[in-house]
Amino acid sequence: MARAIEESVLDFILVKNTRNGQNGGFKMTLVDRELTTLEKDIIVCSACTGILREPVLIGNNFKCKSCLEPDEDGRASELQDKITKNLQINCPFMKEGCVWKGSIANIIDHKRHCQYFLLKFPNCPESVTECSFKRYGCEVVTKRKYMENHEQDCQTKHLKLMDKHIKNTDNTLQKVSSELGTLKAQFQDLNQQLKQTENDMKCTFGGIIFELPGIKDKMKTNQNYKTMEFYVGLYKFQGTIYLNHNNDKNLGIFIQIVKGKFDEDIIWPFSGDISITLLNKVNEHNSISSTFTTKGESAFKKFCHDSKPIGINKLATHDTISRNEYSGGDSIKIKILIQFDAQQCVYESRINRYY
Repeated sequence: MARAIEESVLDFILVKNTRNGQNGGFKMTLVDRELTTLEKDIIVCSACTGILREPVLIGNNFKCKSCLEPDEDGRASELQDKITKNLQINCPFMKEGCVWKGSIANIIDHKRHCQYFLLKFPNCPESVTECSFKRYGCEVVTKRKYMENHEQDCQTKHLKLMDKHIKNTDNTLQKVSSELGTLKAQFQDLNQQLKQTENDMKCTFGGIIFELPGIKDKMKTNQNYKTMEFYVGLYKFQGTIYLNHNNDKNLGIFIQIVKGKFDEDIIWPFSGDISITLLNKVNEHNSISSTFTTKGESAFKKFCHDSKPIGINKLATHDTISRNEYSGGDSIKIKILIQFDAQQCVYESRINRYY
């Protein structure tokens, strides 16, 4: 194993001799300086031009032992070997961030622990790795050289982790399936609500509830009484109440358009349904209602605010109004509800408006 690490290191830090294909001298950088001319003459291989590794003297030249030609024979140079091993060099991974500095003699040992080297060679037995069963819950992190033994020794543990993982996955899938069913039902309800909202948005609703006091005395006259003015959408309305319409002892209620601040910018004439209700104060379900539809009557055309309003001549008789459930407290309540196509509320260009 150490041999495998050393081979990986040597492949990276040695110069390849192009003539014989062997790894030659070291391709190191010195600490804070470069080789002098004298040093180049005595500690640089004349064959690979790397720093001598196992120097051998051939005539007047020095070569790395691995750089010798088959027919060359020389003697080892202990002096050059000592000089070389004492050179202070930087780690080859200095540019990547390694700050180690030391002698060539210690470079192999350094590489066994250099994190930058281990990143460069992830399959190195000294590199740290996670257990392949991490996804199932195994949290062991150790050197690659120990991982194979770990996985063999912990097969039973890993099988239990896998079984637990599968059961948890099944439970999660069942939960997700149930939640999807709930979401589907909620989506259907929401879709129905959206459709209802879309239908509701096609119409504009609005109106008022008006209380008229002093009924007993007012029923004896032929006077009319105005409600407050009110907007529905961009149209402005007002109601007129007769407690003794045409002296026939009947309640009559009438509606008309009045001048509003949006009159220049909306569609005319107004068209819609108008509902008028005499509210039953005891039981609203027993209220008296009547509905009519405008059909371009003058009361609903633009700038016809002095025209005669239209409505219901005989909504209820005096006998009905006098009953306590309608006039209790000597007052009656009238509800006016107006409904029309929402498109009538949109602003139009003055060119396209009609009257």
